Amino acid sequence: MKSFAILLTCFVTLTMTSATEKKQNSIVIETLSGEHLGFTFFHPDLEENSGNCIFMVLPVRAELFDSKEGKFFEKLKDMGEFQWSRIEETITISMKGKKRLLITKEGHAIDPATEAVIGNWKLTKDKKE
Repeated sequence: MKSFAILLTCFVTLTMTSATEKKQNSIVIETLSGEHLGFTFFHPDLEENSGNCIFMVLPVRAELFDSKEGKFFEKLKDMGEFQWSRIEETITISMKGKKRLLITKEGHAIDPATEAVIGNWKLTKDKKE
């Protein structure tokens, strides 16, 4: 089953970040210690102010599925499609009006229920034109 998820993610990543496409439509999610945890895919791209998004959890090490961060993002992935909106420099990810994640310009992923930093994020590709 995990090999199917890896294959699906590779397909989605290649489709959404083609070499000719210059728009940023995904971010990398990392643990607090900087280990790769997965991706968030945005539609439309992040140049817009709102849209939909999904999570894909593919940690660099299998043990990370059992980490606090891994469990948090796995739960989000299992919930399905979310709505996102940007107000100034913060992206709010919500479902049915309830905030589920905040993405800050400082590179933090925050759980709005606890206001705790649950991970970090970075762009998946360089935005140079």
